[in-house]
Amino acid sequence: MKRENAQPKYPNGKEYEGIISNAYIAAFLSLSGVKLTPIRQPDGRVAFRIDSNPASAFADFAANKTVPIIDYVQRLQAVKSIIFTLKDE
Repeated sequence: MKRENAQPKYPNGKEYEGIISNAYIAAFLSLSGVKLTPIRQPDGRVAFRIDSNPASAFADFAANKTVPIIDYVQRLQAVKSIIFTLKDE
């Protein structure tokens, strides 16, 4: 039985340890299907915990993969909205 709060794991069994604080990369990862959870860091900054395997998305990012610009801009606006909302709390 799968534990609900179990930390996601890479295929090699290691737990994901990713935190992303760059809104532009977070938007790309999200657009690529990577699950992100917004978190507020102790210093008050907002970041995103990576909750699924980001390997192929990072490979696409490094390869400068083309993405639909309107979709990317909308995702970036959503990410920035989340950041501003959490900062104000």
